[in-house]
Amino acid sequence: SRSPPLGIMVPSRVRSWVNLATAFAVVGNVALCAEPPEACSDGPSAPAPGSQLFTPEELSAYKGEAGQKLYLAILGDVFDVSAGEQHYAKGRAYDHFAGTDSSRAFTTGEANGVGRTDDVDNLSMNELGAIADWHNFFATHEVYTPVGKVIGRHYDADGAPTQVFPWKKLAEEKKNAKELKVLLPGCNSKWSQDEGSVVWCTMKSGGVQRDWIGFPRLLTYANGNKKRCACVPQDRVSERVAPAIGGTLEVYEGCDERAESCRVYQK
Repeated sequence: SRSPPLGIMVPSRVRSWVNLATAFAVVGNVALCAEPPEACSDGPSAPAPGSQLFTPEELSAYKGEAGQKLYLAILGDVFDVSAGEQHYAKGRAYDHFAGTDSSRAFTTGEANGVGRTDDVDNLSMNELGAIADWHNFFATHEVYTPVGKVIGRHYDADGAPTQVFPWKKLAEEKKNAKELKVLLPGCNSKWSQDEGSVVWCTMKSGGVQRDWIGFPRLLTYANGNKKRCACVPQDRVSERVAPAIGGTLEVYEGCDERAESCRVYQK
């Protein structure tokens, strides 16, 4: 069938026979794209946000000088922090982060020397967790934006993660910590010159609302690096191994295992 002449009204029943939504219409020798211009361009398109790859040398150019933007990297991810030039521009308090991946310095606080590196080996899980928290700060910031990745320790030449950083293990530990906070909430505490330190449990201590009070215990985490007072419920009063983390639970010296408050003696 032939298309109707221009200017003639076409009944809706007939209109469906005519292809009015051709992808291209040829006018003379010029092809007009019916799609958005960017979908029809034959030229190179700009990289998607956060997809640009940098070598460490290329990243070092972005320090907010000579008209360049301010970039920093953490755990291999590059962020545009130009809006925070009062913090990261030359001469400011955190200018050592600009144009580099100084992941280690986010937990050690070192502005020079070995701290200015993306090497996070031999750090504790607590220190790695602090770096992960800083990474989340930049990744979720309202103004700072992701730009790309640094080729090297955390991403390979194709931008694929090298799995150096223990994201999965940190997530598991965070999940365990949440569970442990509910299972063994923290204690209230106070100190006075006359009595020294005293710890006790309530139905709200540790920031956990519950229908039981609990009994104070010294909770030592499995790695031995962390200790705190924990309230154990009635059905765990005789347990000496902490659930979820495999740490230990000790009755405070000089305190009955069913006491709701205990004096803490310094050893």
